Amino acid sequence: MNIVKQIQIHPLVRVNLKNNLLFFQGPLGSLQINLALFDSKSQLSLQLVEQPNPVLFLYGTKKQLTSLCSLLEMYMEGVTQGYMMQLEAVGVGYKMSVENDFIHFRVGLSHSISVRIPSDIKVFLPKPVTLVVFGIDKQRVSQIVAQLRAIKRPEPYKGKGLRHKSEHIFRKEGKKK
Repeated sequence: MNIVKQIQIHPLVRVNLKNNLLFFQGPLGSLQINLALFDSKSQLSLQLVEQPNPVLFLYGTKKQLTSLCSLLEMYMEGVTQGYMMQLEAVGVGYKMSVENDFIHFRVGLSHSISVRIPSDIKVFLPKPVTLVVFGIDKQRVSQIVAQLRAIKRPEPYKGKGLRHKSEHIFRKEGKKK
C-alpha cells in the first residue's frame, strides 16, 4: 500500500535528485542521501516540484516514509542551522584545550590524551571545562561526542568524567561501616 507524504523545502535549501542520490545544499554546506539504502525492493519514488515554494513528494510504504521523512527534515535543518552539542569535564583538575587540529584532555589519567578533530566538525572551547562540538550532520556530531565521552565516562560515585551538558548522573552511595 503506497502512501504519499510531502515535505516543504526550506527557502535557503537547494535539493537535487540524481541517480538515487538526493543532494541538499544550504548556507552551511551540503549533504547527500543514498535512497537505495531505504528502498531495497524499489517501491520508493520521489518527485521534486519547483513551484513558488519547492515541495518534495514521497511515495512508498509507511515504514519507509517514516524514517526517510525524519532524516530529510534533519538534513534540511543541518544545512541551514547546524547541530551543536556540549561536553563538560567534571572533576578537580579536569580540563581540555584545543591546538591546531587536536583536542587535548587532562582527565585524571597519568597522561594527557590527544584526539584529532575531523574536517567536517568544528570545535569551540568557551571555558577550559566546556567543549562545544558543531557540525551539519546530527549523526556525525553525536558520534564524535560519544567517542570523546568514551575517553573518561562519568563514574557513579563522585560523578567525575566527561559528560553531556544536560546529562544527569545517578549517584550511588558508597560503602558504609
